[in-house]
Amino acid sequence: MLRVYRSNRAELLAELLAQELRLEPPGPFEQIEVVVNTWPTSRWLGEQLARVNGISALIRFPFPGSRLRQLVQTVLSDAPAIEDPWRAERLVWKVLEVLPDLLEQECASKLKEWWEIHGDQQRRLTRDQ
Repeated sequence: MLRVYRSNRAELLAELLAQELRLEPPGPFEQIEVVVNTWPTSRWLGEQLARVNGISALIRFPFPGSRLRQLVQTVLSDAPAIEDPWRAERLVWKVLEVLPDLLEQECASKLKEWWEIHGDQQRRLTRDQ
């Protein structure tokens, strides 16, 4: 079931969600999805639900883009689901792949300057350990 609540007071929304979960608790293996806009919001909301209800389990906090992508894939496509290329664990490898070429370009001079300072510090730290 889809329910949409809006407010500029996050505390009120957290309390409303906690109350709804108390009045209509999900099954022991049922997963609840609450769409949030940032990672810190998901952490804060999970903590608020645990504080009010005593526990916060099987609650996922997807971002709007990820959830929309899943819905479109499910509803409109017969093709098998593809992995999200924007997830951090996938994206970091792509960034590292293009980083050496990027550092040689003029537009990345500030990034190269930062890398020379911090990259040397990191190499020294790992060498000393």
